[in-house]
Amino acid sequence: MLIVAAAFTWSIYGLIQKRLLRVYAPATTILMFYLVGVLLYLPFASPLRLLSCTPQEFLLLGVCGLTSLVSYVAFAEALNHWEASRVSVEAGHPLWPEVVSPESLGLAGIAGALFVVAGSMLSSLLRASSKRI
Repeated sequence: MLIVAAAFTWSIYGLIQKRLLRVYAPATTILMFYLVGVLLYLPFASPLRLLSCTPQEFLLLGVCGLTSLVSYVAFAEALNHWEASRVSVEAGHPLWPEVVSPESLGLAGIAGALFVVAGSMLSSLLRASSKRI
């Protein structure tokens, strides 16, 4: 259930960002999402714990933040040029297939794949029929 929730929120995130990119630059949309995240997590955070960090921990925290920022700006830029469904496809697996171990495909997996394909086909057909009208 957690995977379904994660996929759903990632889809919503991609669609919201695609809409925002019509108005704002990719870096601006990422800044908006980061600010919303900071405001949502601030009540649960303990910022004073940062004072006890070593220089190495600060460096690692900075590297993590910088790589996240660069990757999300690149994702936003890709959304600017491609459809959201094509940008969200995981592209690292073909580069390192030995890292991701295969799973056995059960009835639930097959049903889920069929639902995804059917939903994609329906949205394409509805989009095509709405353009004709």
